[in-house]
Amino acid sequence: MRIKLLKKDVTEFPYNPILWVELSRCYSILGQEKQALKAMKIAVQLAPENRFVLRCATRLFSHYGELELAHDILRKNEITNFDPWLTSAEISVAMLKGKTSRFLKRGFELVNSKNLSPFSITELASSIATFELLFGSRKKSKKMFMKSLVSPNDNSLAQIEWVLNNKDESLLNKSQLNIHAKHNFEAQAIANFHDEKLIEALNNTYQWFCDMPFSKSSVIMGSSIADILDNRSFSIDFMKAGLIAHPNDAQMLNNIAYYLALENKTIEAISYYEKVNFHGLSGLTKICLNATHGLIYFREKKYEEGRNAYNEAIEQIAKENNKYHTRIAVLNYVREEILANTDHIEPAMQLVSLMPSNENDDIIIKKLRSKVLDLYDKYKNR
Repeated sequence: MRIKLLKKDVTEFPYNPILWVELSRCYSILGQEKQALKAMKIAVQLAPENRFVLRCATRLFSHYGELELAHDILRKNEITNFDPWLTSAEISVAMLKGKTSRFLKRGFELVNSKNLSPFSITELASSIATFELLFGSRKKSKKMFMKSLVSPNDNSLAQIEWVLNNKDESLLNKSQLNIHAKHNFEAQAIANFHDEKLIEALNNTYQWFCDMPFSKSSVIMGSSIADILDNRSFSIDFMKAGLIAHPNDAQMLNNIAYYLALENKTIEAISYYEKVNFHGLSGLTKICLNATHGLIYFREKKYEEGRNAYNEAIEQIAKENNKYHTRIAVLNYVREEILANTDHIEPAMQLVSLMPSNENDDIIIKKLRSKVLDLYDKYKNR
């Protein structure tokens, strides 16, 4: 209905770029990539120097992997040299491409300018800080993050939360992040998750998703949290809602197949697994799919096939030196051997005993390990 009304509006007002942006957004929520891109390109043509249009276009193009297109509309635009919001976006897109932005020097000048408000530079300071942390000076990074915290918005706070929880938790005092910004759901969700405040984290991921229905990250995080809370039906429903905007996303299809298999809904799990287009997938995604196939085999009582699939996945992840996903795969595999009450339980448990218990493990690994050890104790008591 919303799209139908918008199409009528753009027919009456074809030169209104905001209507085209909103039409593009609605198409993206429904997973209609071609139509979403077309509508956004029209918006950019109508308003090539409009900040709102350019930022929306950059986000949409990046969302669909059109990084060159996203970068071009910013780096070739004269206004990017003067608008801190666009300069920030250009630096971020350049980093996504693995390149150094030619606007970095100009970005420093804008941040240090006394002509701009702290709120106007919050995202720019955060983008520069992230670049400095990854490729430059930690000292400069900290200084820029402090500038971004003077008057932050939801994006700059989310970026800082990501850095502290994934790159350098000692960079800033987390108490400094107790700052409220409008629609700050992403940053709050990340902070809640790492503080193991799971109910709050789940609520904020849901609000984050409602605020940005095309966000894949909110769906992945929210469904994982619901699974930790033993609310797997919510995990499945959340993931299905995310598939509307990402109907062909391999990671999301894999995850929903995984949750369905855990509920012993193997026929439905297979239906989602078989929707995956394996062509061009990254190594890790393929490995995770192989592990999920192992889970489905186990739940279908095809233990030998399941064991082979899991062992192959574990070997492949180990070769990638990916300790986190190796632990996830091992713990999932061992759980299935115990639940199936096979003759391979003791050899499988040796893999767990070789896995050092780390206080810094995230809650997903802690939960899986606890589940496996509890099942093993019950098995031994029998």
